[in-house]
Amino acid sequence: SVLMLHPENTMPFCARNYTITDKEGNRLFEKIGNYQTRNKVRLPMPVITTELKFQFEQSSPNVPVSLFEIRCYADGGEQSV
Repeated sequence: SVLMLHPENTMPFCARNYTITDKEGNRLFEKIGNYQTRNKVRLPMPVITTELKFQFEQSSPNVPVSLFEIRCYADGGEQSV
């Protein structure tokens, strides 16, 4: 509820900083200071690769980064992280 106050000003499980790289380690996308639980990422250019790597930075030493789902679309669709 928005009426209930929380001790954290951001959700502790939310991945604040993350990067997406291809198989060779080329950075395709970087997000710094994320506060949303759902992100839509549109890459600026098409990418041909056999592997995408998602690297998440832990926001708090006592709270693990949580990830529920990754969807990837090709040919003008949207990538949802």
